[in-house]
This record gives sequence, C-alpha cells and structure tokens, in this order.
Amino acid sequence: MNTGIKKIYISFLIFLVTTIALGGQSSLGKVNFTSSVSSSAGNVSDNNDQSNGQNSLMSVNQTSNLSTIHSNTLKKLPQLDQKFSNQNQTGEETSKPSFSTKHQFNAQILSQMLGEFKVPTQKKIGPLIPLQPVLPSNYKITVNFDSVTVHDDHEGVFSGDGEYDLAVYVQGKKISLTDAGGSGGGLWDVSSGETVTFPPGTAVTVDVPGNLPLSIFTVGSEVDGCDRTAFPDDIKSIIVSIFTSTNPADWAQGVMNIHNYLEGRINWVECKLNPNDSIGAINNLYDPTAYGAGSHEEKSDSGDFTLRYSIDVTPPLPITALQK
Repeated sequence: MNTGIKKIYISFLIFLVTTIALGGQSSLGKVNFTSSVSSSAGNVSDNNDQSNGQNSLMSVNQTSNLSTIHSNTLKKLPQLDQKFSNQNQTGEETSKPSFSTKHQFNAQILSQMLGEFKVPTQKKIGPLIPLQPVLPSNYKITVNFDSVTVHDDHEGVFSGDGEYDLAVYVQGKKISLTDAGGSGGGLWDVSSGETVTFPPGTAVTVDVPGNLPLSIFTVGSEVDGCDRTAFPDDIKSIIVSIFTSTNPADWAQGVMNIHNYLEGRINWVECKLNPNDSIGAINNLYDPTAYGAGSHEEKSDSGDFTLRYSIDVTPPLPITALQK
C-alpha cells in the first residue's frame, strides 16, 4: 500500500473511531437522563437534557422531604391512638376513663373571648354629717346540693356505667359534684335511672349585694375520650361584671355566653374522634332579694339529669341591730 493510500486509510479510521465514541457518549447520556426523570412523569426534549435533569433532581429531593414529613406524622399517630385506646370499633368503651386525669383549661382568655365588662366609675361623695350607720347590703346565700338523678348515662349495652363530670357555678364560684361523690362511685360510676345523693356539706356560700341577682348554672359532660375538664375555680368577677355593667334584660344571655364558652372547651382538638357526650345544662337567675329561697328540682335542658338543691338566704342585719 503506497503512502497516500495509508494516510487516507488512517484518517478514515480516526474519523470512524471518533464518531463511534461521540455517538456512544450521547446515547449513554440519554439513557442516564431517561432513568433519572422516569419517576417525575415529565416529557422532555433532547435540547433540554441538562436543565430538566436538574429539575428531576429537585423533584426527587422534594419527594424525599415529603416522605420524611409523612414519616414524622406517622410516628405521632400512636400517641393519638393511645388517647382513644379505650374505644373499640363498635364505639363501646373497653376501659374506664381516668377519674384523676383532667385536661387543662386556659381561663386567662375567658374575658377576652366574651368581651371585657367594665364596671362603671362611681363618683366619691363625702360623708354626711352627722355620720349615720351604714346598712350592710350583702345577703349571705348558701346553696346546698342534695342529689342528682341521671336519666341518660350515654353508654352502650357493653360499656358499663357512665362517667359524669358535673360541676356547678354559684355566682361564679365552682363546686364539683363529681368530686363530692368520690372516685369509687357517685357520678363517676352511674347508670340511667340511678340517683346519687351527696354527703352533708356539699354546699357553696356566697355574698350577694341586694341589688344583684343570684346565678346558678352547671357545666360538664359524660366522659369518653376527652378526659375531665379542669374548669376554673372562680369566675365571680366576670359574673358580677355582667350584672353591674349591662342591662338587666341582657343578664341571662351574658351568663349563657360564659356557660357556652366553658362547655366549648370540653372537647379539645386531639380527642374529636371520641368526644365526650353533652348532658345539657341548668342555667337559672334568682331575683333579689328573695333569691329563690327554698328547695328546687331542676332538669337539664337536654333531659339527661335532674339536680336537687336548696337555697338558704340570710339577709343583712337591720340598722337597729347595728345600733345596739
């Protein structure tokens, strides 16, 4: 083979090898790209291989992050399931709720939720001369709680007795009738048609000015998955502020707003799958100065229970008694 032919032949081989090498690299690039974007469900052109390859990588990273978030969420589910473990698929309780467990109640925002009731500013007047004895205006009122008859325990055939978490506010001062009965029975272990009698001394005493009414209302539920509620012990200032800063025609609604707010905190967010059952409420106002003295038997507005109590009223001392 002469020298000219050899040069042509070598040039041809170099060209052929180069072409094959470049073609193989291009094909390999397409295979890798196709593999990387196959999970992102996107169609791409040959001219956008590099940019779409980056987008595919971002999609994969995002999917990985979502999987991590989903995994963390799943880890929390057993904690929620544990709260509802006392209920099976039929809705029947398989274990009794805890008597001592109460979910906390944020009373600090109570006045904000209901609106601030401002007591009108009173002008100070100098004492009269000669100074006369001042008549005490407060009536001492004691409400004695006798018994409760439960008409609906809100439990199924296989669930056993009901668990009533029932409290009463007397002029804003709370007494728990469930605690009065104890954990071994009473309202915490009650069935439909049963009457629970409270021990002597289950009472609340308050001082009420002779120009204000007496408020008595109940709050509570039949406990399932939301535990008992740690209602605030004393909201007297809020009750009194309603009576001193609003019209008498609005008193009943004002107290009802407070009641509704308190009961709205019974079923908290994480226990909505097995909420406590509503048992209705009693909400009464007694006018001064008789204040409903005597015995009372009141049924809740839903008919779930009947509460019996008596009101004892001690009027302020007359002026003649103070002068002695």
